[in-house]
Amino acid sequence: MAEVVTRFEAYARARAARDSLLPGARTGPWHEQHAFDDLQAAVARLRDSVRRPAGGA
Repeated sequence: MAEVVTRFEAYARARAARDSLLPGARTGPWHEQHAFDDLQAAVARLRDSVRRPAGGA
């Protein structure tokens, strides 16, 4: 769960930086996409861990 929250925060920062008023703080769409991809992967891992039985089998 903590990883998902961390990845969401990184995505939110990347998205906010895209629209920053300061040119030096702006990021490109690739940075936002990378952060979103990381977030999706973290959600998938969380989903998989919830579906797995407690024994890890």
